Amino acid sequence: MKEIHVNVFNHINDNRVTPLDTTWENIVAPLTSPHEIFKDKLDSKLFNSVRYKTIDEVIDNGNYCGIDSYTGRIFVRRRKENIIESHLLVLDYDGGVTLDHTLDRFIHRKPEGYSEFYNARSTTPSNW
Repeated sequence: MKEIHVNVFNHINDNRVTPLDTTWENIVAPLTSPHEIFKDKLDSKLFNSVRYKTIDEVIDNGNYCGIDSYTGRIFVRRRKENIIESHLLVLDYDGGVTLDHTLDRFIHRKPEGYSEFYNARSTTPSNW
């Protein structure tokens, strides 16, 4: 099975890209098994399925890379300008709505697309 590219961030302000290639099964397992529920989403870890540029691909002007204060190593920052492609469509629903209710609302609609990364869109449509 093709690997899916993900990044895990320790908190909302963590902007250090730490890439991980994994399988769909490894993504689904923690989401479908018992796990900690946070009252405030700002207290939880985050993930995205975005492939970011490597250090060598980033043109840095001080905003697109960071330097680890402990190791001195340079890292790519989580910024829309560093995005190359997205690997998953993630639907987030809140407020006590069940998955069945959500699916029922959207099952009869035609597929549509939206990207928060519109302004950073690549000139190669296959990436978007």
